[in-house]
Amino acid sequence: MDHKKQEIIRNANRLFSAKGYANTSVEEIAKECGMSKVSLYKIFGSKEELLLESMLQFSQRIEQGLIMLAEQPSLPPKERLHRCAQIYLETICDNNVHLLMLSYSDAVSFGDSKIKEVRFMIENNFNIWLTECLIYVYGEQIEPFALDVTFIVRSVVSQYVRMIGPRMSALSAVDSNLFIAFIESIIDICVCGITERRDEYVPLWKLSDFIVHGGDISPVMKLTKINKVIQDMDQMIGESELPEEEKHDYYQILLQFKKEVPGTRAGSGLLKAYLLYLEQVPQLQSHCRQLRSLYDL
Repeated sequence: MDHKKQEIIRNANRLFSAKGYANTSVEEIAKECGMSKVSLYKIFGSKEELLLESMLQFSQRIEQGLIMLAEQPSLPPKERLHRCAQIYLETICDNNVHLLMLSYSDAVSFGDSKIKEVRFMIENNFNIWLTECLIYVYGEQIEPFALDVTFIVRSVVSQYVRMIGPRMSALSAVDSNLFIAFIESIIDICVCGITERRDEYVPLWKLSDFIVHGGDISPVMKLTKINKVIQDMDQMIGESELPEEEKHDYYQILLQFKKEVPGTRAGSGLLKAYLLYLEQVPQLQSHCRQLRSLYDL
């Protein structure tokens, strides 16, 4: 995206954050950018289109950050949780607070517009991503109540953002790290407390209620599942009675799968060939079927 477009989005975000979407006019945005209203309309056809582009960028940046995180399976679990919180907070700071906390009056004014749909998609996706991260960190035993913890954490973040307001984008690294550490403590307290009382705890939310689009899993969950399948295959190869030279070849193939991001199709032909080779080992055949599905091969 060109520099001028980004400058308009940045200035609009700042105004939306300070005054709210409904109370910010196109004339004000144009003036802030040092251009005429007509010139702005040549770049963005409407105020709604401008906000929509900003919200999509917000979602894409979080998704890209979490995909990069999922591509590092060797990260310690607690570090993974820290990075997840860091990605989210940094994105909020860079894009300004309105993307997370549009006012109720703004939400009503959107009606059934595309913005309302995208807003729901952003909230829904991050609920799923954070819940998946919690399950990865604390284990599958917390899955029944992981979304409840996500709900608590998101509520705390929302109130924090409301209190900080437009100053959010000026947070120092120290302030951000203090808040992230606070969130990590809240998560740990919630998980440990619910786990201790799990026999009497009734979950409020179910993750299945938030998975939309025909049950598609998020890119983060897909990469997490791939890493788990590869880890299991790695262990099976190590425990097998195959010659060491063959084991080495299989290990090298698994490394190639770790390097490929599902959905890019860049190495799909080579991955298919690798799967045919791996399927020669009967114990790996079910895992190969899982990889075919996860990579859409």
